[in-house]
Amino acid sequence: MDQAPLSVNDIVEISIPEQVIVKGALLVYLLPLCLLLTGSMLGQNGLFGEMVDSEAAAILGAILGLSMGFLFVRLYTLWNRGKQALCPHLVRRVSPH
Repeated sequence: MDQAPLSVNDIVEISIPEQVIVKGALLVYLLPLCLLLTGSMLGQNGLFGEMVDSEAAAILGAILGLSMGFLFVRLYTLWNRGKQALCPHLVRRVSPH
């Protein structure tokens, strides 16, 4: 990048590594969905024993699985918050304001 300082309203080009985008999309969309389905199957197949009928157990299992998925995503983002490899970086200034 050129050495001129940036100012407010400058148009810039940024870059995010492709692997960061793919990994983030899989984590945010696929993990909660997989845990929702797993929780639902476990609930229906006896996770809660005979306390509730199988349909209610499947619903409870799905809610628990989805909640665990969201919790894991949240903890992962907190854990990786300051990592430079996951942050966008400046490529160049396209034009000054």
